[in-house]
Amino acid sequence: MRTKTSIDIHTYWNRLRGLDAGPLRSDIQPGDVRHILPDLFILERNSAGNPVFRLAGTRVCTYFGRELRTWDFSTLWMRDDIDNARHIASTAMLDRKPVQLIANGLNCYHDDVKLEILLLPIRSSGQCFDRLLGSMSLIMPRRWSSNYTLMGLEIEHCSVIGARDAAPSASFPSRQNITPARYGAIEKQVHDLIQNMRRLALRHRDPSV
Repeated sequence: MRTKTSIDIHTYWNRLRGLDAGPLRSDIQPGDVRHILPDLFILERNSAGNPVFRLAGTRVCTYFGRELRTWDFSTLWMRDDIDNARHIASTAMLDRKPVQLIANGLNCYHDDVKLEILLLPIRSSGQCFDRLLGSMSLIMPRRWSSNYTLMGLEIEHCSVIGARDAAPSASFPSRQNITPARYGAIEKQVHDLIQNMRRLALRHRDPSV
């Protein structure tokens, strides 16, 4: 894990769950994690079975310039990753597996924005795993301006936390038979190339790129 937010919420979630796959929702006390509350969110399944925001911290909402409560988790993602994001969150819930996502964000300035997202299974009662405790924190840049509202996210990497080989889970989607880790490396190179081209075009006021 790359950010203190991710480390702190995973440590807290791990302590609460004990030997279970995840803790009860009622065991999570906001006061215990008040220092990272703006970075946290909870997803739950809606009537269609899709993960939606039950609540979201202020900083998470600020990234996207809107209140996220009741919004589908997949709406945060760029078109090519909408289905992947929905499947990853649903699988984390159903398989009771904690997941780490590294995502690239795109804003109107075409800046490099990278975030770490954790999806941690929690129970509403008994062994009913129907929610995810999530966190979203900046890897880069370190500072954030409300003017940098994200238009969407792209998946760079996806993995099950604690997997021995640190490889992405086979249940998670890949594109064109490329594993998410491999796909992320290739996409990052292409993404960086496009970013550099766009910056060059903006300097020369060329709207065609």
